[in-house]
Amino acid sequence: DFSKWTPLLVFVNSRAGPQQGHLLITQLRRLLNPIQIWDLANGGPDPVLDSFCAFTRLRILVCGGDGTVAWIISALEGLNLQRKWPPIAILPLGTGNDLARIHGWGGGYNNESLITILEQISESYVSLLDRWEVTIEDVSKKKKETKSFFNYLGVGADAQAALQVHYLRESRPEWFFSRLVNKAWYGVFGAEDILKATSVNVRKDITLIADGVEVLLPPDSQGIIVMNIDSYAGGVPLWSHGFKADSCQDGILEIVSIRGAFHLGQIKVGLSNAQRLCQCREATIQIRQKMAVQVDGEPWRQSACTLRVKRK
Repeated sequence: DFSKWTPLLVFVNSRAGPQQGHLLITQLRRLLNPIQIWDLANGGPDPVLDSFCAFTRLRILVCGGDGTVAWIISALEGLNLQRKWPPIAILPLGTGNDLARIHGWGGGYNNESLITILEQISESYVSLLDRWEVTIEDVSKKKKETKSFFNYLGVGADAQAALQVHYLRESRPEWFFSRLVNKAWYGVFGAEDILKATSVNVRKDITLIADGVEVLLPPDSQGIIVMNIDSYAGGVPLWSHGFKADSCQDGILEIVSIRGAFHLGQIKVGLSNAQRLCQCREATIQIRQKMAVQVDGEPWRQSACTLRVKRK
């Protein structure tokens, strides 16, 4: 009787973060049945999820960064399950691991006992998470694309640094061999952005509308970050400094402004704070010039468009 079984399905992204995945796969195969472990380097999660979702009490462990978790959630969404989704635990292998931090799974795996982690998964409780959809409309309003996010959406300076790191990781994956080194690359490209001032005209190039009301950006703004969780770039709270932390299940977004890559660096070491702009349930961002955009650490270069953000 499948209804009485509580199997664990494990997805491992062997390319995530400091590339601990291969060792993890070997260790997990000694503790679990090998058919319960899937290396995402060998293919997407869809067929495996489709098979295991026959178990109504299935639990999932994702070994990877926030992007890997988003990948699994997107695959679950595509299954159109007619029941509650299986709960997802996270073993954080990425660089920032903000989603793992906010849900109590820690900021990064440091070779702790896997037996202990598996026991924690069996004893853990389920917490909820808002999902947000970004609709990208080109200037003609004819072409539309949608993306989902769970952590944050960034436009401007923060996305520019993430984009440069993304390009380097794709061309030189061997240069990303530890969490510390990975974070250092963000610092390098952040410093480059300071010198080039690529996001300096953000106030003129974008318009922010929150719940139907235009929100004026500060004169020195070089980027805005729309947040579902108050943990950014490896555990930095951008909204709740000295205030009650926001919730990731209240249907409300928090939006802050940053003054560039150097300001982000100051925020990370506690020397400054992001500037709070507003809270809202829906947001629209009009972009008039090509600039960097990111959702949950996945950046791209975006042409003039309108971004519409609403809860799924």
